[in-house]
Parts: sequence; structure tokens; C-alpha cells
Amino acid sequence: MTERSAALSLTEQERAEAQRIGFSERTFVVVKEATGAEVLDTIAREEQVEDLDNVDGTRKTGRTLHALIATTARETSEDVLIGLRRELLPAGYLPFLIDRTFPFQDRPDVIAVLPDTDPLAPVRFCGTDAGNYDRSHYDILRTLEGWRSRFDYDVLGAEHDSIYLRLHTLPEDMAAFAAELYDFCPDLIDQGIGCFIEEGAEFLNEEQRTDIEGRFAADTGDEEGKAQRVALQILAETIESSRRLALWWD
Repeated sequence: MTERSAALSLTEQERAEAQRIGFSERTFVVVKEATGAEVLDTIAREEQVEDLDNVDGTRKTGRTLHALIATTARETSEDVLIGLRRELLPAGYLPFLIDRTFPFQDRPDVIAVLPDTDPLAPVRFCGTDAGNYDRSHYDILRTLEGWRSRFDYDVLGAEHDSIYLRLHTLPEDMAAFAAELYDFCPDLIDQGIGCFIEEGAEFLNEEQRTDIEGRFAADTGDEEGKAQRVALQILAETIESSRRLALWWD
């Protein structure tokens, strides 16, 4: 695609916005065509800077960060995102899901594009934290940075209280990793798998119910901790098979 044809594909307002935030017009065109969005928009966030000398954890802000955003159908958003990464990463732009919806939500997903190829840039841009679990934005970043030395992953999505990862390789001990995840993000079990095991049988199909019953029968440990052990086993196996990990703290 030539610069001329790219320019002709944008509105005057979009061309002006691309210039204002320092994005190439081609990036706007690629995002518009890939997502099918009729209108593109931009958002800005203040970069958070950790003040290690401030014991109360107060955040300082640094430069203003800009992102291009576009809506796209929830059913195909991940495929669209991965296609955009193939095209835009070599040019220095990183797309990610900044609003990842659920099947019961009747609205599209939102893809954001940052002028940054740092793998953790989406988390930094969103300032993701877990305040209700006393984990700061920087605590989460340090954990994610530590994981990078143990297995290969990329951040497909981030919001103010959630992260969505794609794992290219796996931790050596998935059972231990599942237990680590439960400590890091209790909602994975307490609001997720554990709820279905203990309270949501009516939402499971017959095959799933049979599987869970078999796991309970095979677990010969104490009854009090059985549900948690089964939930952690399912969590480990789900991550291993899907190579996806959704973390949230709400």
C-alpha cells in the first residue's frame, strides 16, 4: 500500500490525529482495515513512575502516552490482533486488547495500538494493579518480569485490573505454577474454576460434571482441601492445553 493510497483511506480528522500523536498514517490505515472499524479514536494515559523513596507507595506520573484504539467483533478479535501484530510490530507498534469482553456482553472488543515494542508496554500503559489484594502496579510488573526468565509469553491484553497472556513455552512444573498463580491472583479459583466446582454444576455439561466427579474420587487427600486441589489441577491443565492465561483482580 502506497502512502498516497493510505492517506486517501483516512478522514481529515484521522490524518490530523495521527500527526498530533506521532503515529504514521499507514498504521491508522492498517488498523482501520483489519478491524473494520468505521471510526478510529485515540486515548492518552500518564505514565506511572515508581518512587522507591516514597514509603506510602504514592505514584508519580511521567510522560503522556498515546494509543490508537478501534473496536472489532469479539468472536474474531484475537485473530485480528495477532494479524495486526505481524504487520505492525516490525514498524515499531504493539497492538493489544484493551477491552476484552465476555460472550454474554453484547458489545465489541477494543484493540489498542502503542508506539512501543516492549512486551510489557500494555500493562504499563494500563497501570494494571490489584489494589484489593495489596498488589501494586509495580508488584505485578516485577512478577511478570520474573516469569520471562522461566517461560516465554506475550501480553495479548491488559486493562486496569486484568491481564491476558499467550504462553509460547510452559513453566517446568505446572502444578507448582498453578499454586503460584492462586497466590498471585486468587480470583482465578475463588471467582473462577472453584465456583463452578462447588456451586455451578448446573452450568457444566455432562462430560464436565463426570470429569470433576472423577477427579474428586481420585483425590485421596483430606476432604476440606479437595475442591481447591481439584481446581488447581484443572487450572494447570487448562493453561497447558490452551496456552492462554487470563488474570483479573476485581
